Formats: sequence, structure tokens, C-alpha cells
Amino acid sequence: MRDRVAGPGLGGIRGDHAVINPAMGTMFQVLRGLLLILWIALLITTVGSPC
Repeated sequence: MRDRVAGPGLGGIRGDHAVINPAMGTMFQVLRGLLLILWIALLITTVGSPC
């Protein structure tokens, strides 16, 4: 198990555990989706009504 590598030239795998727990991962995914919606809304208002 110690000779596994992450990919070509990336080195060995240090562990097989998640970095954060599933609740935090879900929260960050929701936040990312909300920020994407906000960014699209700002883009539409900027392009739709140039001053």
C-alpha cells in the first residue's frame, strides 16, 4: 500500500481520508451554487443596462 502514487509525477498518496466532513462539503457546494447565481445575476444586470 505504501507504493501507490496519486498520478504521474504527483508523488505518493499520503492518506485515503476526506479532508472535510460531508456536512461541510455540502455547505460549501450550496455556497458555491449561490455565488454562481449571484455572479450570473450581476453579469445580466451589467450587460443588460449599460450606462
